Amino acid sequence: MGRRVAELKQRAAEERRRGHHQREAELYDAIAQLDGDPIWKHRAGEAWRDAGALREARRRFTVAAQGFAEAQQHGKAVVACRMALDLAPNEPLTRFILERSERALGGDHDGDDEIEIEIDDDEIVESSEGDARGAGAT
Repeated sequence: MGRRVAELKQRAAEERRRGHHQREAELYDAIAQLDGDPIWKHRAGEAWRDAGALREARRRFTVAAQGFAEAQQHGKAVVACRMALDLAPNEPLTRFILERSERALGGDHDGDDEIEIEIDDDEIVESSEGDARGAGAT
């Protein structure tokens, strides 16, 4: 798997240099399937944004933010959320992840409350506090 990921990363970099952002995004999506690190979804989001596919980009940034938050990498989650919100400022799922990550960074996080968010067609299915919020939640 490591060799395959390295090959795909090299191909994605080549496609970026050529300005073929859709192909680059597709390669990063393939890497994300092989390696669960949320950075690959984040990079796919950047490439989809550069390709002009803003809905795809926003979705990848939100999924990356979810992964970063679950890994307790809240600074990276905040960055991914802000990139998604640049594309869709009122998207409630991303706002929810952003608020939770910012709270965790602000010291309100006691370490016992892990952030687990399941994305299902842009809805929050469950959170660490057991509440359910849909895409229309405020």
